[in-house]
Amino acid sequence: MIKHEIKKITHYEYWSFWVFYIPMIPIYLWMSLRARSLLYFTSTNPGLEHGGLFNYSKFKLQEQIPLKNRPEHQFLGQKDRENFKVKFEFPFIAKPDFGERGKYVDIIENQKQLDAYLNYNLKDILFQEYIELPLELGLFYARFPHEEQGKIISITAKKFLYFVGDGKTSLREFIESDSRAYFNKSYLYMKFHDKQELVLPEGEKIILEEIGNHNRGTYFYDGSDLNSPILEQKLNEVLKPIDGFYFGRVDIKTQSLEELEKGNFKILEINGSNSEATHVFDENYSLIDAYKEVYRHLKVQHKIALENIKAGHKPESLKHFIPKLANFLFKA
Repeated sequence: MIKHEIKKITHYEYWSFWVFYIPMIPIYLWMSLRARSLLYFTSTNPGLEHGGLFNYSKFKLQEQIPLKNRPEHQFLGQKDRENFKVKFEFPFIAKPDFGERGKYVDIIENQKQLDAYLNYNLKDILFQEYIELPLELGLFYARFPHEEQGKIISITAKKFLYFVGDGKTSLREFIESDSRAYFNKSYLYMKFHDKQELVLPEGEKIILEEIGNHNRGTYFYDGSDLNSPILEQKLNEVLKPIDGFYFGRVDIKTQSLEELEKGNFKILEINGSNSEATHVFDENYSLIDAYKEVYRHLKVQHKIALENIKAGHKPESLKHFIPKLANFLFKA
């Protein structure tokens, strides 16, 4: 529809990754000049491959999280497919161990879906128990190497994509009329192929996508007001022991704001130097406001990288980095 295509142009949250970040190129080049390396960001998190930009193992990070703060999980390598069994019950989450931006992240509800997922022939897979907690957040964490305690520098709150009934509109009509649903209509039509003509009674609702990813239609908004000293303390207790991790976004689920305030949460995933300040996709942010926030986060990343470089964690060389990046992008 024309209105959706117009919105895709006028609303930056629907822009492609590369288009949105074009204005950051001069800033990146200036920061590179100051660090004397185009790859300074690879020193941000010395414990993660390429600083956590790409091709770092989610499983290895999950293994370093305390049991009480992580979902049950299981790793499957390419050589271990024969007679493989997931150790927890359906439904559960399946994702590439080295994946990015929600690609190939699925909720597996039965054996048929598991068999189909394994046919993607992904090299390494991480299975996680499905955490049925209602509140999902992205906590952006930063700690300078010389400091004992890190800070939460922003919080992304999430609203999942729902179809709310009015007694008249079918699911298909809703998908065609709602921009977030429309931009994912191929996926949603496949997922709800037998329910497209479903009309819900007024006020009744169903969730269309349980994966809290912006590319799946989830609405991101600024939840920084949810931060608290206790939450920061709890997050520090969990993240500080992780080897060489100083900067990134931590995706969590919790039961309620009260439980969040107490620091009770489960970590779904940890992202490294590739982390985006996703709270800027809040509809109340102007494009200028969004870029100011992105710049603020990049400055923190740059300072952490410089401190690590000074401590001896040198950036990777272009000679070794570019072939690995090309191989990753080609295989993705």
